[in-house]
Amino acid sequence: MDSPGMRSSDSQDLGEFIKDAQNLVRYVVREGLASKKDTESSIKAIISASSKYGKKDWNSKEETNFLNAYRDLSIKIAPVTLNTVQSTIKMGVAKPLARRVVFRYSTLTIFVLVTLVVLQIYWVVGSINVNLIAELEERSAKITEETASLTDRRDLVADLKKEYDGIVVRLQETVDKKDALLSQVGTDLIEQDQKKIRRLDGIIDRLGSMEKNIIDHQSTILPGVQEIRHLGQEQRTIDSKLEITTNRFHDIQDKIDVSYIMLSDWSFNWSELLYYFPMSKKRSQAQSVSGDIYANELALNSAKSTLNAMSSYVLPLLYGLLGACAHILRMLTRQIREVTFSPTSVIRFRLRWPLGMLAGIAVGWFFGPEQLPSELSALQPLALAFLAGYSVELLFTGMDNLIDAFTKKETAIAQS
Repeated sequence: MDSPGMRSSDSQDLGEFIKDAQNLVRYVVREGLASKKDTESSIKAIISASSKYGKKDWNSKEETNFLNAYRDLSIKIAPVTLNTVQSTIKMGVAKPLARRVVFRYSTLTIFVLVTLVVLQIYWVVGSINVNLIAELEERSAKITEETASLTDRRDLVADLKKEYDGIVVRLQETVDKKDALLSQVGTDLIEQDQKKIRRLDGIIDRLGSMEKNIIDHQSTILPGVQEIRHLGQEQRTIDSKLEITTNRFHDIQDKIDVSYIMLSDWSFNWSELLYYFPMSKKRSQAQSVSGDIYANELALNSAKSTLNAMSSYVLPLLYGLLGACAHILRMLTRQIREVTFSPTSVIRFRLRWPLGMLAGIAVGWFFGPEQLPSELSALQPLALAFLAGYSVELLFTGMDNLIDAFTKKETAIAQS
């Protein structure tokens, strides 16, 4: 029964107050706070008001005592409020808001984590293939240089051997001619025979000098060949090395081909997506004309572009989002434990994860390893993106300080 002069709306509001106070008392009793002397008197006053409300003995004094007790109890259990209690602890049939929010952000965190793991594995596989191709291409280039060097040496040995053998043959032929002439004329040499002999001796001297020059300078022309007579053995050694080098080259080329096949399979989904764009259709037509070289080059460049985009934007964004989700879950845990979760917390959390995504990308724009504190400079870019998403204040405080520094300079210049 309402007290005299109380309006119906006031009575309804007071009834809601009493219900709210009863819920607050239930929380205090559940948490074991009722035995404290500073809450005991307030609880007794609220219980007394609940039993008297609507009866004949309810009056303005009782209402005043109730409101004072309700106020004192709210102050004593702060920062816990009725709103946080209702949002955190199950009071009726419906699930509390905190439980729904926990489920929502736990699901989001698991989804982001799984997505991040899949994309990270995808990025690692592509990166390994690209690095492997670069390494194999470098080894192939070195083997090509080695093959060219061996080929030049083999050609030089062949030319020198041919020249030396030709001189030796001509020298032997000249000596044979001289011996044959001497055997024919005997000791009675006429003037014409003497001229022939002198001419043959001159040829023999010149050929001998050429042979001596080749022998004297062969160590400079062909380092490593001890004697000119070993040119044939040197040729065989070079041919053996060329065969081994050629086999190594073919093995590396096979590995490069396999790596390009794996890279094409890795980037297949991206290629299928890009095929519907006009530029990709032109590339497909050019690929059919240019063959495997163009296809390999296109696959490698596409993979590098994809890896660059993932490492610069996609992965930092997801790491920032994961860091924000980790922060939200920790805040949820603490607020639920301390019964300070409220509907306004949901608004803060909803703003937190987009800021985490932005911080994950933006931290690499503003802060390089040399600009960070010494304890943070060793962090990898993706770890830094996670840290920025977890603590967005770290990034935005730095940005605010940067802006304040310029603003203070401009203000000082304007005032001067």
